[in-house]
Amino acid sequence: MPPNMAPNLLDSTPDDLSNRIATIYNATNSFEATAEMTARTGSVYHSFAVSELTNSFTAHILFRKDGSLRMLGSLLGLSAFDMASRGSEFSLSIPKKSLFVTGSDSVPATSTNALENLRPGLLIAAMLIRPVDLATERIHIEDDTDVDHSWYILQFTKRGPGDTDLPDRSVWFSRLDLRPIRQRIFDNDGLIISDTRYDKWAVNDGVLFPAHIDASFKKDGYGVLIETSRVRMNPALPDDRFVLQQPEGSKLKVLGR
Repeated sequence: MPPNMAPNLLDSTPDDLSNRIATIYNATNSFEATAEMTARTGSVYHSFAVSELTNSFTAHILFRKDGSLRMLGSLLGLSAFDMASRGSEFSLSIPKKSLFVTGSDSVPATSTNALENLRPGLLIAAMLIRPVDLATERIHIEDDTDVDHSWYILQFTKRGPGDTDLPDRSVWFSRLDLRPIRQRIFDNDGLIISDTRYDKWAVNDGVLFPAHIDASFKKDGYGVLIETSRVRMNPALPDDRFVLQQPEGSKLKVLGR
């Protein structure tokens, strides 16, 4: 593009952007991916963990839309962690520590170990942007275009008491191609639960998927960067691939006790 020439910006509407989210979401029933994954701890919300500590792994990720998630991480060819979740309960094995962790997605993340803080439900919500639920949510569009960037921001609010609006989500779209580039999820007080950035969108088996997913879970003080190198969309993944048994001799840690 010649210097000082403005890019060709695309126009859109709330319904159009909402439909784009729904198209991607409805086409994604499952996936199997190989990725480089960096887990980190650190949060501006907690004074004890402002600086970041990171660990990088090669990860194999299995996802099924019924809430099932399996992540197996290795480092230098050795198993670093194995996490499995079906619904609200999850299990995590860390061989190096001979530790087996079980718990619920609702248990607060308080460990200084980023792996122990992973909550599958939050990670799924960050990886896959869900469509609007018009029974409980409203959507509003905001244009944020200046000399540095050109975005649409689709604001989602929840219907609160007395027909008030409560903060819910915000999804950013590039006006160059109208693909999602960021999503923030909020609690009822407006604090950021997760802040996720998406890049390198590509079509895999006919389904659009971002190869770069960088999710920060601000309240809980951890984050995950996922760079996929291979993705297989909508494979048949049986239940037993999401089952993780406690390794013999490992120490059991039940979160919440």
